[in-house]
Amino acid sequence: MRFLARLFGRADTEHVARPDHVQQDAVNDETEENRATADDPIRFAEFIREGVLTLRNPDIDLELCPSEEDCERLKITPEQREACRREFVLMRGLGACMFVGRNLSPVYYQSFKREVCAALAQIQYGVPTEARVEEVSSAIDRYVEELGNETATGFSLTYLERVYSGNPHIEALFLATVFLPAFKLAMTSFEAARHGFCILKSGTTFEVLEALHGEEDKQQDESGVDE
Repeated sequence: MRFLARLFGRADTEHVARPDHVQQDAVNDETEENRATADDPIRFAEFIREGVLTLRNPDIDLELCPSEEDCERLKITPEQREACRREFVLMRGLGACMFVGRNLSPVYYQSFKREVCAALAQIQYGVPTEARVEEVSSAIDRYVEELGNETATGFSLTYLERVYSGNPHIEALFLATVFLPAFKLAMTSFEAARHGFCILKSGTTFEVLEALHGEEDKQQDESGVDE
C-alpha cells in the first residue's frame, strides 16, 4: 500500500497529489470538513472511535469469545473470558493504529494512537486512567511489532499470554487457534480505518484508488517513464 503514502503524503497530509481521474469522478463531492477530519489525527481518532471502536451492541464481542463448552474443555475461567472480551476491544484499535502507522507520518501516528488508546481504555474499563491508557498503548506497540514479522506466531503467543495467563492448557489453546477471531478482528478494523480515511480524504474507496494506481503504473511501464 505504498501508493497511499504517495497519494496522501506519509510525511505531510496537508499536500495531496490526487490522480486526475479521482479528481474528476469522485473528489468533486468531497467536502472540506471531511478532508479536515482526515488531516487532523485527533479528529480522525474521534471518527474511528465512533465508527469502529464503539459497538451498538457490546454483546457482539461476547459472541466471539469461547463458548461455555470450550471454556469447560480448555479450563478457561470467567476472568479469562472477560479478558478475551476486553482484548477484542483492543483489536479494533490495533487495526486502526496499524493502518495509520503504516501510511501516515510518525507525528500524526503518535497523536492518533494517544487518542485511540484513551478511547479504548474508556470502553474497556469505564474510566481511562493514565495507567490504563499506558497499558493499552504498550499492548498496541507490542502487537504492532509482532505483526511486522513474517508469521503470526508472535501475535498468537502475545495474545495467549495477555488473555490466558496462568491457564494450564496454553498449548491446547494454541492448537485450537483461539487467537484467530482476534487476528481477524484486527484485520477487519485495519480495512475499516483504511476505507474511512480514503473516503474522507479523496471521496472514493481504497479499491478505486488501488485500481487507478495500478493502471497508472501499467501505463508508465509501457511508456518506459520512471516516477
